[in-house]
Amino acid sequence: MKKYQLAAFAAFVTASAFVTSCKKQEENARTTCSATLYGYYHPDSAYIPPTSPLAWGVIDASTATLASASGITNSGYSNQGAYNTADNCYYVFKYKSSSQTDTLFKVSAGGVVTTYSCATSQSLDGLVFNPTNNKLYCLRRTISGTTMGPTEIVEITTSGTSFTATTVATTTNQNRSASPATSTVDPATGYMFFALKTHSPEIYAVEQYIPGSSTTSVIVSGTDKRIMGLRYNRTDNMLYAITETYPASTGPAAYSFVRISPTSSTMTTVATLPFQVNNEFYTCSLDPCTDRYVLSTISAWGLASFTNTLTQINMAGAVVVQDTTTGLFQGMAIKE
Repeated sequence: MKKYQLAAFAAFVTASAFVTSCKKQEENARTTCSATLYGYYHPDSAYIPPTSPLAWGVIDASTATLASASGITNSGYSNQGAYNTADNCYYVFKYKSSSQTDTLFKVSAGGVVTTYSCATSQSLDGLVFNPTNNKLYCLRRTISGTTMGPTEIVEITTSGTSFTATTVATTTNQNRSASPATSTVDPATGYMFFALKTHSPEIYAVEQYIPGSSTTSVIVSGTDKRIMGLRYNRTDNMLYAITETYPASTGPAAYSFVRISPTSSTMTTVATLPFQVNNEFYTCSLDPCTDRYVLSTISAWGLASFTNTLTQINMAGAVVVQDTTTGLFQGMAIKE
């Protein structure tokens, strides 16, 4: 074999080995991706804070069941929990009405519950953990007398048996809605995103906050719509959410699964959902390993007649599976 043939053969072997290595790395990345979904289970009969602990633990979305590790005393309003990968603990606020809280729960993976309190009830919502600086953040609605004040992004810190909420930025829009606010984070950059809703006039917005800054930037905004269940998907660097669009005339609202691009500031309707989402009683998460959006909600209005469901939606907007559940899963948070 001539020299140039030998060189070509060697280059071919090297390139083949490189491609094989890359393929193995990609396959390994897919097979090693593992996400655990945490939350608690709320029975049909208690939409007010219960007097006994509710089952908390790992939610198996494929079977619509919860493997209980502990119990926490909470209401049906806890839309969003947060999993802190720095201490491997789950965090969730205990709510009264209108997102008012003076209690924060921490639950270890083994089920040990720690309760933190603050001096006064505050309107805190949309709890999120930022893995780039190992801090917890959320939104706070402020009120001065009877006048709604600015909406703040606050940093949550714990010490002993208490927690504090320190303002780090003020949002451009206000979150005047009593329905649960939602937030999410890009785990690579630490950029956080918050869904806001005002009344009179009806305005929705998604705003981006970069830790260390004192201001936010508006990604998308508009009227006559509510954005719920905002979640970041690290596989395509897009935001996903549910929108509730109010009808022009009397009738039920329409619900859609949407994709929001943080870079182009555009919102695209992926699919119209064939069921309703209650904007007070719901929780959701996005599993990047299966590329599925998991939603727990009351899929009909009115407490006299309703259906609890746990739904999995793929990124193309198709309902992959929907289970009817006796109670309602709440406070979802993903651990990767």
